[in-house]
Amino acid sequence: MIGIFLDLETYGLDCFKNRVLEIAYKIVDLEKKKTISSYHSRVFQPKEVWDQSDPNSLKINGLKDTEQAGLSEKAVKDAIIEQFVEKNIHRENAIFICQNPSFDRPFFAQLIAVHEVCPSRVLSPQPFLPLSKNKIARSLGLAEEAFPHTAINGAEHLWQCYEALFERKAKFF
Repeated sequence: MIGIFLDLETYGLDCFKNRVLEIAYKIVDLEKKKTISSYHSRVFQPKEVWDQSDPNSLKINGLKDTEQAGLSEKAVKDAIIEQFVEKNIHRENAIFICQNPSFDRPFFAQLIAVHEVCPSRVLSPQPFLPLSKNKIARSLGLAEEAFPHTAINGAEHLWQCYEALFERKAKFF
């Protein structure tokens, strides 16, 4: 399995209103713990986009509208797709790993629509494989989530995984 460790910087928190200013990721073979590739780019945004910036977001990422250097969104998209194709990255063998997936993935989708991530391997308009909670559970020696997959079963199972993961981590310290 390949992990795409993704981080983005934006000028606001609303993926429907704000745009990406910087993108970086590291592609890692998770089994071999070996870096396959990486990517980093500033993303050019015109002055009218910068004028809509949230000062708090810019304070956090340290970016300024006077630093408008960077590639166009299309150039970033083309470079990422080219790299994914070259490295055979596709939804059957890769997952995105983000500090805040609910933030990073929608902003990433601004640059590259889900069905465009790897055109040669698109089977249906779905995102990359989600990190399976059942796979995590199995790797921690836990049972899979009870069926039917009700919300309460899912929440309880997620807590069991979290608890087991951090219990295991505590043993290393």
